[in-house]
Amino acid sequence: MTLFTVLNIFVLTHGLRLPVEAEEKEKLKAVIFHADDRPVNPKGPSQVTIDEMSFVELASMVDLAYAEKHGYEFRHYVLPPKGVSHPVFGKRHVAWAKFLALRHAGNEFPNADFLMMHDSDTAVVGNPNKPDHNNSLSEFMDLLMPGEYDPTHWKTNDFEDLFQTCRSVQDAHAASQLKHNSPIWLNQGCKGHFVLMKPSEEAWKILAKAWNYPKNQNNFPWEQQAWNYLAAKQTKGLMMIAGMHGSREDWEKNCKGADLQIHGFNDHVCHFQDDNFLSNTYGDRSARDHLREDLGCGPEWENKCVDNARYEDAITHHNLYKGNRKLFFLDLLRRLGHDDQRIKRLYSEMRARVVELTPDSVETAMDQLYEPPDLHPEMARNDEQQQTQAGFTAMVHDLISSKVDHPMEKGSRERRCWCDGP
Repeated sequence: MTLFTVLNIFVLTHGLRLPVEAEEKEKLKAVIFHADDRPVNPKGPSQVTIDEMSFVELASMVDLAYAEKHGYEFRHYVLPPKGVSHPVFGKRHVAWAKFLALRHAGNEFPNADFLMMHDSDTAVVGNPNKPDHNNSLSEFMDLLMPGEYDPTHWKTNDFEDLFQTCRSVQDAHAASQLKHNSPIWLNQGCKGHFVLMKPSEEAWKILAKAWNYPKNQNNFPWEQQAWNYLAAKQTKGLMMIAGMHGSREDWEKNCKGADLQIHGFNDHVCHFQDDNFLSNTYGDRSARDHLREDLGCGPEWENKCVDNARYEDAITHHNLYKGNRKLFFLDLLRRLGHDDQRIKRLYSEMRARVVELTPDSVETAMDQLYEPPDLHPEMARNDEQQQTQAGFTAMVHDLISSKVDHPMEKGSRERRCWCDGP
């Protein structure tokens, strides 16, 4: 049974109807949105040049182009820059506001069949060798493979293993049932950079569990630790994605979803791939060149280093507007067939879909997701675990390092500083 057939059964029982012809693309009500706390350019959209567009805005535009092609709604959420506070567990990193954005999107689009959230450094790519937006969301969902962790690790409390040890579900019927019965889908590896939700009472209950996870104040601060915990406990209705059929030869034998992204579906260009990291951590010469070209040298050239606090703001600005992630998403838009004129049109369209989470909308979403801690006492007991994700970070480093040709010498000044003279 294909996912298309399952979806027909699902929507028919809920008062909707999809086209019965298998070859006709179904008209699903989907909402795709991006979420980030960095504001969009303060200029009017028509005044912003491509050079002035940030990688955050460009990644959003890639997904807007995808949404427009398939008739989906799109939103770009600006999260509260000072973070959010849980009524019991106190102040949290702004990443936890992504749960509130999901709830807000559900309020704005109560009849949506799907809500799909991407982090601001993630976008739909399709074929990574020749990017395209040809597949609809449901066609991608047909290709996505549910993952199951190695059962020897399900019975441990080692969250590090849960990032890296998994396999795809081999039984076709079991995989189909998981897809049909799971209202929330996550990438098995870097959980939270992508969330696919089929809104339902069960889905909102899972999201409420995630929001009410008792944040460990001293360790990993991001919302991913809530997803990690729920995944480790095999939460009913939460499905991990192991990868895609046909994206790698060994998908059927080994789960390779313990990764930054879902190969063949999206690309997630994380902060480890900013030029300062690429140069200092991985020895990437082209990243060093990017920093030098943008930030220059001059009489203080000896002090222009990535670990010099004086240049922290300049490096942040560089990464947003001139760095590797900016270049990646700009190139992606052009590989998808968008020339400068179309990029500027997409920018204006994206700006028209910006939603800033106001204090009132944050309060409403928090009220909808709040559950008292004594409802799930087992979560409080597990909050003592050390979730540093060192194993996952090491794996990410291996992935990035493998793509750097002829790296600069480890520990060298050349890695840290971008100038060799004035």
